Amino acid sequence: MFSTPESGAISDRWTAVRIEGGNDLDEEGRAFMQRYGLRSYPSLLAITAGGALLDRDLKDGRLRDAAYLYRAMEQADGLNRRFIETREELLAADDTESRVKLAGLHAARLEFGRASKLYEQAFAEEPTEDLVQRRLVLLARMGDRDAEGKLLDDAIEGFPEAEEHMGWRMRRVTLHIEPPSSPEEEDANAELHTEAIETLRQEVAEAGDVAGEATIRTTLARIEHGRGRTAESQAHLDWVFEHAPEGRSARVGHLHLARAALGKRVSDEASKHATWVIEKAPESLEAAGAHMVLGDLAYNDHDIEGMETHYQAVIDLVPGSSMAGAAQEALQWIARFRKREGN
Repeated sequence: MFSTPESGAISDRWTAVRIEGGNDLDEEGRAFMQRYGLRSYPSLLAITAGGALLDRDLKDGRLRDAAYLYRAMEQADGLNRRFIETREELLAADDTESRVKLAGLHAARLEFGRASKLYEQAFAEEPTEDLVQRRLVLLARMGDRDAEGKLLDDAIEGFPEAEEHMGWRMRRVTLHIEPPSSPEEEDANAELHTEAIETLRQEVAEAGDVAGEATIRTTLARIEHGRGRTAESQAHLDWVFEHAPEGRSARVGHLHLARAALGKRVSDEASKHATWVIEKAPESLEAAGAHMVLGDLAYNDHDIEGMETHYQAVIDLVPGSSMAGAAQEALQWIARFRKREGN
């Protein structure tokens, strides 16, 4: 396609770089795929010369359509201009809140080094649990285990009452486990995680920390479900529902069951668990996930109004998140559908 006359307007402003996949994938290609989270072929990304990701959604059946591609690249260029404008505004504000927002924007563009420095500066000004969590997520994405381990140690000691405290402890006891390098290693990797977290669970149980054990059991339930061990997964959730029925872990457990039922297309079961989560804590992160499930159920039922209601709720509850991004894409599709149908 890049050799056609129609592509001249693109090549005048953009440089096309092709990275081979499949059997021709080399170390450079694997590193590129890992950095940008690519899982399929073909994929087309808009990236600055410095490696910042502008747009990763430039892939569909029209990749060989030069006119469509030009419009998509124009959109990416517009995204970059808006980022530059927003960056200047946030830098001019020169306060902690602005630094956190700018760090999030850099992280979304995969400019991890710049994001990390801004988070560190903001944390030095206002050390909060939220900034600890943001920094930990970023370090995990960067693959900097040494820095992540040090920050986990500091966070576990410095924020013992944090909502994410048990999650940090679980991450700390599994940090040494190398990620699987092939599908064949995934089950063995899951077993190593299970063993490490189960040891922590026993320690927490002996200390009488019911809430902490409930948090651990929801994680173990998710791991066991991923390994196809449904009975073991359900046993952990049953314990949570019996011993900590009103806490966050119960909401996480019901959300897990809602998503599992959605995947099996058991609509009534998915709706029941998702609705329970929303009724218990309508402003929570878990409620956002539950609305996403209900939105997807509405999609399956061709319920446009239901989709709009639930996807908008996701955006309202967790603005700027990847979940909200998916919901926004769904709403954009609905808008195009309504325009095409004339309503």
